[in-house]
Amino acid sequence: DASLISDSVETFDPDENFWIPLPSMNHPRYGLGLVSMNGYMYAIGGYVGTQIGCSVERYDPRERTWMEIDIMPNPRFSMAVVEYEGLIYISGGLSELYTESDAVESYNPVTKEWCPLARLKYPRAYHGLVAHDGYLYAVGGFNEYKGSLSSVEKYSIKDNIWTSISPMQISRAG
Repeated sequence: DASLISDSVETFDPDENFWIPLPSMNHPRYGLGLVSMNGYMYAIGGYVGTQIGCSVERYDPRERTWMEIDIMPNPRFSMAVVEYEGLIYISGGLSELYTESDAVESYNPVTKEWCPLARLKYPRAYHGLVAHDGYLYAVGGFNEYKGSLSSVEKYSIKDNIWTSISPMQISRAG
């Protein structure tokens, strides 16, 4: 749906209880990954209208500018992203074929290095990704074979291994 594609960005001021417009991203998109790290905000991938986007943009709040800093090697949208110890982790999402992906990679915005990691056990999009104490957790989501997912996978950053852990009682995606 083209009406969902936007370049607008806002920030919420909880003290004043209102939204403040920020400068627009360089590439309008939806289904992007968004993560904050080291005082910057990163917008990754997303659907850009006629194709799946692969740009990585960084917002500098001091300069109030967006800058395209890199290209994601595996374009996708509706993936999950999280920051942990100086790296941005990207998992799953919808690929060029509009099918759920099991790809996982880390990105170092300082060195601009992309590192492919062990694949998810189940392809998924519209899922959550959480980092805690040396592990990533891919939670719920959706894939065309199983529909909404209750499965949870735990990734050891040290060992580069995903394992299935106890599923949620209720499937969730979105």
